[in-house]
Amino acid sequence: MHIISAEQCETALSKYYRELSKIPYEAWDEWKASSVAQRMAHKSVRAMNVWNNMVGLAEDRFADQALGNTDWVKLGHQNGLLLEGKFFVRLKKGDTQLKSKNYPTQSALKFHDQETDLFGGLCRLELIYVLDKHEMNVDQVALVQRHKGQVVFVRDLSNLDDDIQMPVANVQPLRPPPSTTTAAHIIKFNKSETNDDQVAEQNGTGGNS
Repeated sequence: MHIISAEQCETALSKYYRELSKIPYEAWDEWKASSVAQRMAHKSVRAMNVWNNMVGLAEDRFADQALGNTDWVKLGHQNGLLLEGKFFVRLKKGDTQLKSKNYPTQSALKFHDQETDLFGGLCRLELIYVLDKHEMNVDQVALVQRHKGQVVFVRDLSNLDDDIQMPVANVQPLRPPPSTTTAAHIIKFNKSETNDDQVAEQNGTGGNS
C-alpha cells in the first residue's frame, strides 16, 4: 500500500509545486489561443488538445533531470512524470470531487488500486485540473491520490504565486488509509489488454484530460 502522507509530499515534492501548478494553466491558455478552439465541434477535441499541451510542457520542464531528480517516462501503458525516483504522476482532467476522468478499463482500475504494485513500488499520483462551472477557465489544480473510488490525499496547487509562501496547512489526507491484510502484488500487463489511453485515442476523447 503506497498512500502518500502530507509530510512525505512536502518533503519530497514541494520544490516542484510551482512548476507543476503552471502546467494545466498554461496548457489551457495555449488551447484557448489556438485556431482549433475557435472551431471546436466537440469537447473531446478540447480534452485531447489540453492534454497534449500538458504533456509537451511537462516534457520540456521535467525531462532529463531538468529541475532535479525528474523525468518524463512511460511505464507499462502509462505516461507521466517520475519525481525523485519514487513518485509517478500522470496528468488528468478531474471533476469537482477531484476524481480523474477515466474509462473503467482494467488499466485505469489498477492504477487507482493502491493495494496493487504496478511499477515496482512507486507511489502513484495524479496532477488534476478542474474547470469552472462555465468551462471557461481552470478553477483548481491539485496533486491527488485515489484508492479505488475514494480520494485519499489532496495537495492543492491552485494559483500558486511566487510572492506568496505556500501554506503547508493545505496538505491533507482526506481519510485515513484503508486497512488491509492483502499483500501488494505486481501486475504483469497482458499485451492484448486494452488500456485507458488506447481507449481514449480510439474514441477521440483524450482520456488523460
